[in-house]
Formats: sequence, structure tokens, C-alpha cells
Amino acid sequence: MNKIFLWLVSRQILFLILIVHCTSANALVCPTPDNVCGCCESKHWALPITIGHTIAYEAFDDCGRKVPLINSFIDQSLTFKDISPFIKLCDDNHVRIDNVAARAPERGGAAIGPNAPFGGFRDDLYPTLLAPITFGLAGAQEYETTIHASLLYRFLFSDLNFSCGEHVALSLGIDVPFKNKHHQLSLALYDGSLFRQIFAENQTIRENSLTQFFDDYSDVFDYLVRTILGSKGIRYIPEQRKVGVGDLSFFASIELVALTHWLANWQFGLNFIIPTGGRFSHDVVWDTALGNGGAYQFDFFSNWYFNTDWFDVCSLSLFNPAGRMAFEVSAPFCSPYRIPQSINTGMAQGQPRTMVKNVPGLDAPARFDDFWVDATSVADSAVPWFAGSAVNTNIKYGWQVLVGLTNYIYNPFDEGFRLGMFYDYAFKAKDRFNPTGSSFSPGSKFDTDAVEKYTERRMHRLGWNLTYKFPNYMELEIGSMHILGGRNIPRAHDVFATLALVF
Repeated sequence: MNKIFLWLVSRQILFLILIVHCTSANALVCPTPDNVCGCCESKHWALPITIGHTIAYEAFDDCGRKVPLINSFIDQSLTFKDISPFIKLCDDNHVRIDNVAARAPERGGAAIGPNAPFGGFRDDLYPTLLAPITFGLAGAQEYETTIHASLLYRFLFSDLNFSCGEHVALSLGIDVPFKNKHHQLSLALYDGSLFRQIFAENQTIRENSLTQFFDDYSDVFDYLVRTILGSKGIRYIPEQRKVGVGDLSFFASIELVALTHWLANWQFGLNFIIPTGGRFSHDVVWDTALGNGGAYQFDFFSNWYFNTDWFDVCSLSLFNPAGRMAFEVSAPFCSPYRIPQSINTGMAQGQPRTMVKNVPGLDAPARFDDFWVDATSVADSAVPWFAGSAVNTNIKYGWQVLVGLTNYIYNPFDEGFRLGMFYDYAFKAKDRFNPTGSSFSPGSKFDTDAVEKYTERRMHRLGWNLTYKFPNYMELEIGSMHILGGRNIPRAHDVFATLALVF
């Protein structure tokens, strides 16, 4: 089960840079050139409040192609036999009513009787008829509304032995995100051959697969919910919503202010993320969490701002480049996780066949408890979302790096405005999963590659922000961010507004 929410970390890094920038030398140092050595040291606190909204309904797959959002986590189409090991065993002709070697898959003209009882052939079993049904997940959309409440303290050291205008500033702060996250997901079933009549008769017994199925279930969706998903502890909920506090962040930075005529500010620091947003529940299809899922994370960042004399028109300053870089590492943590694993159907006991009810991890309708299954091995799911059970797992998120370039235009509409256009590139290495929980049976193997293959990500993002600084040092900012390319990442669109109070 791959989570899409680690891409939000790069957004959090950008958010940190934005709120620190609004309290940088441009905000807390008197802006008049004649007063470069006289700083407004009486103002040390900033309270930025940011409201943002994110929507994602498309994604970029492993090849960088634009696909529906759901297809960045799982294959485009799954059949029942991909997510139900019992159905796959039936379809592969490994299950029958009697303890004999496999017969020909098709009953053909064989009559029901002692030598060929009903249930002795693959086509007698209704799970075989369900095997090709496609399990379609569509219409996946993710919405998130976040209110970031931050408090920042910034102290400018002006008594150090620097030349006029050169200062060192220390910033400390906390960010508390309040989130409302919403998932929508529709489910469709198509194909299959349940209503194909697999029927043979003799003088004493009349039976067919269809009547057996409707003795046990009301329809195919009932089978999916009760026997495939229900037996694994998974629920399908078309709409999910979680509201609460996300991951807390504490940050600290050191700024070198007014280093040269052109270099206005150079800042570097650390952002420490505490996973207060909760963990994934693993009990619903496409579950969600308000944070990163349980990892303590460390973001080392640096950003710098230039003031230039190029392309200046009266009070309009057109070319003021800025750059930023962030590197993130995560501490390992343990959490239950769904990881596909193999089910051994009698191989460990050295027997050619075993009763279905005696095979650990093999969930089947009660009708088939006393049927026999050949000694073989089968995966409990082709994708992590529908693995048999969540096992305790040691998880290590991959490192992530973000590089950004920005140009600020000062006073574009009137004095006090600042317009920024930025580009970000992010790369995230693969996550690592090491199951430490028990498997279904001795000799079972976990398929960690199925979990890890979607976790290496790349991102290309463009954005803009427009800021107005009031005479009393309050700042109002609006902007948006748009992911335009990448790999294994949602194509998310963000809009945000920030009000920063400086006092």
C-alpha cells in the first residue's frame, strides 16, 4: 500500500521558506536605505496564518505519463484472481472436492457421479467463474484544506563586529497544521462469466455453479465485500474524511543579513517534524492520514535572496533572483503495514494436498472448507492495498532533496508589492520496508518490492506568490503551486493565502 502523502513534505519545506521570508530583512529591518544600520529591533515576533487548498485527481506514473490518480498506486486493472488467492487457486485448477490428482479443467461431457462428483472440475466451482471479473477503481480524487498557524521569533544581532549593514539573525518557530482531508473513490465490476451455465446432470443429482453462488451470496459485490475484502479486514468506503491536527514542525534558522550590495539575505536552518498527524489505518481501501504516517523527519534547508540593480525602472525592480535547497531524512519507525506474501498450501507438511480449512491465510467461502487444494504457493495479493493482513513492519522513508529557483519583482503594481515566480524540482529515494511480524505459514515470503516500487518519486512544480507589505509590517500573500511533471506523484494543484502579523 503506497501512500501519496509524502509529496506534501516538499510543500511543507516551501511553506517554511515562505513564512521565514516574510519575516526576513525585508520585513523586520527598516526598509529605508539611509537607515541600514538602524534596525527595527523592537519587532521580534511574527504570526503567519496560511489557508491552503489542494486538489489532485490525476497523477504521473513511473514513466512520467499522466494517468488517473489511482493508477499511480496500483495497476490500471485488477481481476478478482489478482486479489483473492482462493479464486486464483480455483482458476489454476488446484482445488477440487475430492482428494485426487487434478482432472482436466473442463467437465466436458462427464456426468455427475461417484467418479466425477460435482466440484471435481475447475468449472464446477463458482470462484473460477468470478476469476476474470475486473475490479475497477475509478474517479479517485483527493482534497485537502489546511490552516497553518505558525509562531516565529526572530532576533537580529546588530552589535557584532560587522561592517555597517551586516547582521546576523536567529529565528525560532513552530508550525501547527489543522487539516481537513477528503478522499473520493468509486468502484466498478465488469467482465467475468458467472452466468455461464456449467451444468451437467444424471438421474439423481442436479446441481450447477450459479445456484450454489446465489445460495451463499446476493450478488458479486456481496462476494467482494464479504469474502475478499472482509476476510482481510478491509472496508470499501466511497468517501472518507479526516479532520484534525497534522504533523507539528519546529524550526530554527540563522540568517546573514545584507552581506553584500547584491546578496540581501542568506539563511540556513533545520525543520524538525513530529508525527502527530497519526498513522494509516490499513482497514479501508485507499486510507488516509493527516501526517506522514509515523516518521520523525529532519529537513535541512538553505535559501538566499539577491537584490540587483539590473532592469530597474524607477521604483520597479524586475530582477531579484532567489534560490533554496532542502534535504530531508527520516528516522525509521515501526507500524503495521499491508505487504503481499505467499501462502503455502501444504508444501510445508510435505503432503500432495491439504483441506482448504487447514491452510493458514487462505480465506474461502464456508462451502469449500472441506475441499482439497494442491500443494503449491500463491501470493495473497498482486498489490499491497489488498494484502491479506497488516504485519508489523520496520519502515524507513527514502531521503528527499528539493531545489528551487525564484525571481522576485519588487513594487510591480505599487510600492509595497512583491511578485514571485518559482520553479521547484524534488527527488525522493525509495522507501525501505522490513516486515518483522509473523507470516501466514513457515516458508512464506514477503514481497517488499511490490510496496517499494512506487515510492521513488520525482517532481517538477511551478508557482507564484504576490505579497503586499503594509506600512505597519503586516504582510498579505496569495499564490498557487502546480505540479506539472514527475514520476509516481499526484498532479496536485494548490492555492494559498497567508496573513503575517509582525509585532
